[in-house]
Amino acid sequence: MEQRGRPRISAESLEPMLRATVELIARRGAASVTMRDIAAVANVSVGRLQHHFENRSKLVHKAQEWYLQSVVDDMAVIAAGSAGPWERLLDMCRYASHGGNRRQRVLVWIDLLAQSQRDAQVQLLVSEINARWCAVMEGIIAEGEAAGAFRPSLGVRETAETLVLLVDGIDVAALTDPGSVALPDQRLVAAAEVLLGLQGTSPADS
Repeated sequence: MEQRGRPRISAESLEPMLRATVELIARRGAASVTMRDIAAVANVSVGRLQHHFENRSKLVHKAQEWYLQSVVDDMAVIAAGSAGPWERLLDMCRYASHGGNRRQRVLVWIDLLAQSQRDAQVQLLVSEINARWCAVMEGIIAEGEAAGAFRPSLGVRETAETLVLLVDGIDVAALTDPGSVALPDQRLVAAAEVLLGLQGTSPADS
């Protein structure tokens, strides 16, 4: 509920502050980011940040949520496309490997995971984001199975969860040792073919 006397603020007006916070988290880690740092990058006053977010902790968590949910939104748009389920799943793998600012995405996610071990509210946020990401993957696999294009031996949900885990694992590997993960989208595709029962078939026709 808005406090009396405060003008309504649009989400678009808050975006530069949230984006600046995300950039700083990726550069320094959430624990090292101050309100003064964020204000300088966003070109606003500390008072304005406090006006909208009250304190540093609320701003940092809001920025992490806004950014990571937007990543899942991008995946959901790809999954809802008009191509066949296999081609859309390939597009999701490509986006996971190369789309957007991958390094920033991974750094923000890892930072949030670390915080979740000490903060129950952050743990809930992590669970919510992960559940949404898995649900997007599950939806496209279920669609492919219903059309006879996929034959997931582990079941739809378990296959979706496994692919999401692979995306996360490859992301972390690419961040910690870039040379160890060559052509990450090809590795995801190969794993998806196995998990979806597409070995020896022509998945491109699905």
